Amino acid sequence: MAESLEQLLFPDPTRRSHLLSRILAALQAEAGVHSVALFGSLADKRADRWSDIDMIIACDNVEIRKWAAAWALREAIPVLFYQTFSLADQPSGRYWFVGESPFHKLDVSFVSLPEYQRTVHEGTMQGHAIVLREIYSSPSGALNLVTEPALPGILHFDKLETRICR
Repeated sequence: MAESLEQLLFPDPTRRSHLLSRILAALQAEAGVHSVALFGSLADKRADRWSDIDMIIACDNVEIRKWAAAWALREAIPVLFYQTFSLADQPSGRYWFVGESPFHKLDVSFVSLPEYQRTVHEGTMQGHAIVLREIYSSPSGALNLVTEPALPGILHFDKLETRICR
């Protein structure tokens, strides 16, 4: 955990790498997560110490699986602050994790596999050109569209976390 205001305001980029590893490990453990890609400064190699983590996650049966993936993230790394994006449904949004610099927040979008493939093919997201760097693809290479996932339960927002409405 960051121990001082200086560490929060002038973050060590290796902490972001460690955070990204923890995020990826949590997502890889979820059966419905098919692919994970970075975009933004981490994807096109222009990140600095203040860069956040911009991520797109492709899920099969996205309306259910995205909640399981969000639950896995919250279980692996406690969330201090969450905010929805104006153009995306929950649980897509901004996650700031306990003990991490606010600069190293996770901006994540959960999408269906066809939407993910379209984004990769066109190189655009919501009308903006982006560079994607895939960092995970499920080993099976195929989606499991038949079985329904076990729902993780209700997402609880504890007293440390604040949610701001659109």
